[in-house]
Amino acid sequence: MKNYLKSEVYRIKSKKLIYFLPFIIAAIPIFGVFLVWSVGLSNPDFEYNNTGFIYRFCRLSFNSLILLIPFLTIYLFSSEYSNGTFKNVVSSGISRRSMYISKYIIILAVLILISIIDLLLIVFTIESLIVHKDPNEQTIFFKSIVQTIPLLIAAFSVSVMLCFTEEKIISNLIKYYLLLYVIPVFFGNFENLIPIIKPYLNVFPVIRMTNDISFSAGSVLFNWLEAIIYFLITFMIGNSIFNKKEI
Repeated sequence: MKNYLKSEVYRIKSKKLIYFLPFIIAAIPIFGVFLVWSVGLSNPDFEYNNTGFIYRFCRLSFNSLILLIPFLTIYLFSSEYSNGTFKNVVSSGISRRSMYISKYIIILAVLILISIIDLLLIVFTIESLIVHKDPNEQTIFFKSIVQTIPLLIAAFSVSVMLCFTEEKIISNLIKYYLLLYVIPVFFGNFENLIPIIKPYLNVFPVIRMTNDISFSAGSVLFNWLEAIIYFLITFMIGNSIFNKKEI
């Protein structure tokens, strides 16, 4: 497993686009910051020329990462089936379980690193350009990120499972958005008509993100518990299907 982990690290490092991904993902919020800053230069009374508005905008941008996760995971997962890589690895004596865990660890580590770089880029840009500060909104921004990270990991677990079990990219994406977005939003529309389903909607990461739940140790703990449950369920399902899958 150790050698396979090393080979995965080398494979990721050889991808040229990987070094530009943090800047590409951060481009939209940073463009928003520059837009507000430029308008503020010509109009000092511009009401949105403050860090409070920008941090609220970036908070929404960060939550939208759940929609980008499958594209990032598929890119980092690479064309393992079509290239015949899995077949070569299995024939070398590495178990499929080790392959699953190794890929999960490496891709998750890369996504976390990209998220940290994005966060630093965004915060540095905001604090450097925007003169009117709002420390309270900045605090809310960081608290929101702390709450959101485990929910993104839960979504990531589903995406990894689909990469192992579904060879076709389009089918992979359709299943991901059905499970993580379409079905939750569909049931969410009925929460006021059918109150009994409302408590159960919290099992969906996207619902937890959009409910604007107040920050607390309990809410963070619940989100991490949800991430762990998602990982365990998707790992058992993904590993079971992958073990029986012809590669």
